[in-house]
Amino acid sequence: MYQTSREEHCHKLDSVWKNVESALQALSRAKGEQFTGAKTHLRASYEGYERATARYSAFLEKAKTFEARHELRLRQVIDEDREAIVSEKLREATPQERDKAHETASQFFLSVHSRASSRSRRSGSSTISLAAVQARAQAEAVKARAQFGRKEAAMRLEKARIEAELEVLQHEKEAAAADAQASALEAAVEQDGGECVRPHPPLDRTLRVWSYITEQAAVRDAELASLRVPVVHPRSQSLEHAEVTNHLPDFRAMKRKRRCVGNFENPQLTQRHFLESPSFPTGNDYPTFVESFNCCGSQPRSQSR
Repeated sequence: MYQTSREEHCHKLDSVWKNVESALQALSRAKGEQFTGAKTHLRASYEGYERATARYSAFLEKAKTFEARHELRLRQVIDEDREAIVSEKLREATPQERDKAHETASQFFLSVHSRASSRSRRSGSSTISLAAVQARAQAEAVKARAQFGRKEAAMRLEKARIEAELEVLQHEKEAAAADAQASALEAAVEQDGGECVRPHPPLDRTLRVWSYITEQAAVRDAELASLRVPVVHPRSQSLEHAEVTNHLPDFRAMKRKRRCVGNFENPQLTQRHFLESPSFPTGNDYPTFVESFNCCGSQPRSQSR
């Protein structure tokens, strides 16, 4: 890319300088009124050459290579020589001065041209050495870029690690702030006499699964128990009947204990009365009475224990 652009600029400069050389020759051959026109044409041609050489110098400065810097110094010397030729030619004010300076200017032009040609030959001979220097410089530049690339990669990794740690720290800070706020609210509630509901500690997955299975088993057992029909065995039924019978009062014994007491010695006693039998057990809450009659069959008298 650099070599192609350089050749284009050099071709443009050679073409423009040929126009300047033609203007110089025309000014040298001008006579009388032709001298002014030839002088104006020389100025215009040289201005075009100055614009072209300025563009080429800017291109070389932008390249920033060893060969470009060397070519720029060489171009500055050539431009100074050519400017001196044109300036000397334009200072000829009269045809007489032109005739006197014609031979000197021609000789000077030939010497400048020969010097430029010799410099060009030296520049061509040093192209190989410049290419080697440029290749070596490019290799050093590649090595430097590789070294800085490794440093840049390490710094990027360190930056990513620091950013990850900062993100984790931010989450921890938010969690700590939330815990502190919750603790402050709980303390305020307890001071006001309210009941503070503290969250249960989180359970791991195994404990949560086992708790769920246990709860579901208990619910199922309760449902099955509500639907179950009690089965009564004959032996247990007879035992329950015997137990109930033992707790019932013995009315036959009560009847045997009831006796009639008559008072025949004292005919004054005409009332029938009941006396409670002291031998009946009191734990069954069934009072027994002893019935006494008189001879006359008067109203009984009951006396409870």
